[in-house]
Parts: sequence; structure tokens; C-alpha cells
Amino acid sequence: MPKVLIIYGTTGGNTELAVEQVALILEEKNVEAEVRKVERYAFDILFEEMKSADMVILASPTYGHGQLQEHMIPFLQKLSD
Repeated sequence: MPKVLIIYGTTGGNTELAVEQVALILEEKNVEAEVRKVERYAFDILFEEMKSADMVILASPTYGHGQLQEHMIPFLQKLSD
């Protein structure tokens, strides 16, 4: 079964609701979906989980002129290092 890892940041909870719905739809299609809230995990753990996933989805709300959610910014910076 393919595995999708969804890593998300949320402040108001809307992104969390959206990724939970995506995960449910994936599960209905026989795709294993793992959902991770970025601030609850050490980056190293998330990076290791990314290696074992067939696909990774990153989800974040944006504010103002496209500013990312506060917990996604350091994650993405570390990812690009």
C-alpha cells in the first residue's frame, strides 16, 4: 500500500481540518496517510519519516501577503539546508 505523509502547520485549525479530510479520502483509496503537526515533532524525526514515504504533502495557511504559518517557516528553512 502506498504511504503518504502529510506535514502541516495551523494556527486557527482550518488547515488541520483540511488535512484530516485529505487523509480520509486517501484512506478510502487504499493509501496509508500519516498526518503530523509540525510543531509536535522534532525535525529530524519528520525528515526520517519523509524518507520512508512514497509522497509528502506539506500544508500551511498563509497570512497577509503569503506569510507562512509560524511553525512551518523554521521547518522549511531546515529542510532546505
